[in-house]
This record gives sequence, C-alpha cells and structure tokens, in this order.
Amino acid sequence: MLTCYKCKVQHRNCSALFQHLKFSHALYPGRTLRLKCGEHGCPSVFYTYSGFKKHLLKVHGDSLARDIVDNMDCVGMDSVDMDSFCATEPLPGPDSSVSHQNLLKESSFVDMCSSVIAQVQAAGVAENTVQSLACSMEEVVNDVHIQAQDAVLECLSSEVNEQTLDKVKECLENLENPFSLLNTVTKRQRHFEKKWKIVEPVEHVLGVRYDTRLDKTTGVYSQVHKLGCVYFILRNLPTKLNSVLMNIHLVSLFHSDDIKKYGFSPILQPLVNDLKTLETQGIQVPFSDTPLRGSVVQVTGDNLALHGLFGMVESFSATYCCRFCLTDKTSLQSVFSEDDPDLILRTKELYLEHCNNMAQNPNLVHSFGVKKACPLNALQFFHSSDNYAVDIMHDLLEGVVQFELKLLFQYLVRNSIDKNTLSTNSEASFYDSLSQMY
Repeated sequence: MLTCYKCKVQHRNCSALFQHLKFSHALYPGRTLRLKCGEHGCPSVFYTYSGFKKHLLKVHGDSLARDIVDNMDCVGMDSVDMDSFCATEPLPGPDSSVSHQNLLKESSFVDMCSSVIAQVQAAGVAENTVQSLACSMEEVVNDVHIQAQDAVLECLSSEVNEQTLDKVKECLENLENPFSLLNTVTKRQRHFEKKWKIVEPVEHVLGVRYDTRLDKTTGVYSQVHKLGCVYFILRNLPTKLNSVLMNIHLVSLFHSDDIKKYGFSPILQPLVNDLKTLETQGIQVPFSDTPLRGSVVQVTGDNLALHGLFGMVESFSATYCCRFCLTDKTSLQSVFSEDDPDLILRTKELYLEHCNNMAQNPNLVHSFGVKKACPLNALQFFHSSDNYAVDIMHDLLEGVVQFELKLLFQYLVRNSIDKNTLSTNSEASFYDSLSQMY
C-alpha cells in the first residue's frame, strides 16, 4: 500500500495515489509542485510525478509487491505484472460497482484537462494560442480514442461473443472527449467559475476614449495604451510567500490617461466599495465559521504614484513636497530627524484641515502640498497620513546611496587605502562606480 503524505490515506497502486494527490489536494504538475514520499522514514522529495513513480517502484517496490500478493490471494489472481499494476486502477473488492471500479471518472478527466489549460493561461499565453491548444488537444484525444477503440475491438473480436463485443463498443463510443467541454472561451470560463469559483473582471466605463495621438516619426500611437495597475498581497502570509509572484494579485487595471482626466476617485471607487464591505460584513471562507474581515494596512509604490493617489503635489521641487511632514523645501536641507523641534508630521487632523481649505477656496493650487482628498481615506482602518511606506528604489538605491558611497570611497582613498587596493578588494559591482568617480 502507498501512503499519501498529506492525509495518510493508503492506496493500492501508483495511479490511485497520483489521482488522489491531484484531485484531493490539487497537486498538479508545475514549477511549484513538491511531492513528498509518504512511506515511513523516507524523506525524499520530488518535483515530477514520473520521478516519484520511479522512486516508489525502485525503493518501495518490495512492500508494494507484498500488498499485491495479498490482494491476489483475496481475489484469486494467478499472476500480475509489477509495472502494469502501478499504471492501472485498484483491484476491485467484492462490493465494488462499475462506477466505483472506474477511478478516473469523466469529471476527473475534465478537471485534469482544465488544470492544464488554466496553467497555460496563468503563464500569460495569448487567448488565441490557448484556443488553438484546446482545439488541437481535442483532435489528438479524438484520434487516440478512435485508435484505441479499433485496437480493443480487434483484440476482443475472436475472444468474446457478439453481445459482449457490442457492449464494449457502446461503452467506448460513449466516452466523451474532455477537451470538447473546453474548446471555447465561454465553456472554459463556465467550467472555471464552477470548479474554482473564478471571479471574472468587471468593466467600469468612465467615458469615451479617442485614440488620436499619432507619432509622425514612427507612424504609431504613442502612450495611448499606457496602463496603471493596482496589486494586493495578504499581509497575514509570511514574507517568503508574499515575495512569490503567484501571491501578488491584480485587483485593478486602468488607462493612465484616465487618471489625468477623471482622477483616482472614480477609478478606485469600486475597489473602495468592496473594501468597505470587507471591513464591515466580511466574506465567508471554507476554513472559518465566522465571516473573514480585513482592510488595507499599507500602500506601497513609487513617489510619483503615491503622491497622486494621496492627492498631494506631484512636483518634488514644490515648497511642501514631503508626504510625511510639513517641512518646506528650504528646511529639507537641514532637518533630518523626527526629534527636530522644527519638524511637524502630517496627521489626520491636519490632512482634513488642508482638504477643507481646498474645498473652501477653489482658487488654491494646493494647501501645504495637499490638492485633493485620497479616496482610500474613506476606509475605516486606513489613512494616508499613517502610510509610512517609502520608495526605496528612488529614495535610496537610485537616490542618496550612490552619492554616499562615492563620498565614502573618496574618503577611504584619501585617508586610509589607495585606489588600487580598494579596487582589488571591492566587489565587481563597484568597478564602474570607481572608474566614473575619478
């Protein structure tokens, strides 16, 4: 018997175990597949089912053979081939029905094929390529079905009577091609919604768009189709999991030009409405008896995007260009600590006051760097003034760090070590910086 490492259920052969892992635990082939051997004391891990099968036959074949002999004694079998046993269905018991003997039911075949299509779509393959793949697979399965039917009938024609042969033929003809249920976009969407509760995107129309900007040099439209994206991750998950691309989820997609025309409020309003529902009512999930509630914890992005979203000035040469404090452009060169007596941090109260100033005086361009209210501030547990997320790429890696390193290397060369020694002991990534420095 072979043991499932997740639920410890035992299976009589490789095929039964593999089908159980796929359909009960959703362990389908892919880059993230990890299969552990469930046999006692075996720490082996595999990344493909073929490698897992070779391991079971080679390392645990003796115990599997003993179970086969026991099963032969129970059902009166004379002999059995080891390889064929691992590729076929479990031995039927005395109370087994025809439907129970057929482990790979129609729904299981469809689920297996739909998972292949879903993985292709998730990889970003174009829809017309996915459609071509589904149709091609449908034709392949049809050809295999016809060849298998002809071979079976030819093999049994001299061994069984005409009545039995007709039943076998009828049974084979009634087998449905699983890809026939996935050969159109509509069929695939319907199956995905039913099987995995897939939520299809909803389009919200803001207005009419005219793509008329033509680049006279290249003859193509320039930046008309530039897109803006909003993603989310679940902060309940460990950082290691949140860094995986599959756990970074797209929540909103929009034309960048629409921000200039309509602003963030109408674009993010559907998302804000859903978040309000999540904060107050929550959603039902299979692993909890009570509704699961949540909210926005932090918003990250580059400086320009965050300033636009939070309703602040998008020019970093403006007088009040910092989204964390009210330090003006002149004092920015001398104020470096939150403990500085001249530093005033932005708060909810100050942010509301600045928004009220803008509402009362439409002629104002901004009030202490605030141009308009942030749509996310309508949430119960989030406010832009509490969002202390910095743009590490532009602030540090492409900002002050390179200048600080330059000053550090200059100091070392002038006071401690010579340039050649520093170059020899430095990592390769510093070579270009050193050559540009002098």
